[in-house]
Amino acid sequence: MEASAIPKRNQDEGESAIIRLSWNRNDLEEVKMAEAKFKEYVRSGWLAYYLNVDKEKVQIFSFNPDLEEVFLIPLVEGG
Repeated sequence: MEASAIPKRNQDEGESAIIRLSWNRNDLEEVKMAEAKFKEYVRSGWLAYYLNVDKEKVQIFSFNPDLEEVFLIPLVEGG
């Protein structure tokens, strides 16, 4: 597990930018930073999800420090 509340951008071939946000739930400073970043992105219209034990994406709407890792993806605008 990465011990950083700094978002990491992952971009695979053919995929839009995905931000991986991870933190240590026992480090209150990391939790605060992660929550602030989570709220910043979600308020800007990004979608947030985590991977459950079956590796399925589960959308979330509020920050949960127990998750220790979430992914953020931008909304795609069509034309």
